[in-house]
Amino acid sequence: MEADMSLALPPSGLPPIFKYVDLTGQQNLVTQLKRSFGHILLIGVGGMGQSTIARCIANERNADFREVDSGWLEAQDDTTFVTILTNLSDGQVLHMTNVELLRTAKRELLRQAMSEYKLTLPKATRAAMAGVHPVSLFTLVATCSDRKSVV
Repeated sequence: MEADMSLALPPSGLPPIFKYVDLTGQQNLVTQLKRSFGHILLIGVGGMGQSTIARCIANERNADFREVDSGWLEAQDDTTFVTILTNLSDGQVLHMTNVELLRTAKRELLRQAMSEYKLTLPKATRAAMAGVHPVSLFTLVATCSDRKSVV
């Protein structure tokens, strides 16, 4: 008897649902992740599973997941960055890949969003965006390949 494997696969284009149990051989990491309630920085070269881990975190928390590449984000204006941060929902996991590519100005905005859950933009930045913008209680899972360039 042949089983229909198409029922076991996620719809085309969607990633599978990963949980901590899927991180075989990573018991120390899983233990640390289960104890973590704050923002997380994952360091390692590409292809080592950081995106999978970020998805696991969101799935284990039953949280919405959003992924954005910092290289792409850096090429956008501040409006795009502010829009992404202010449109996050409570509990959502934001996975930012290549976070070391963010320049100082965007890193400062990100730090403020992470610590104060708001963004304060001066008029000098963008007159139409000036003021205080609330940010929901989100979790950042940032990935980078070089710890020295982020810390």
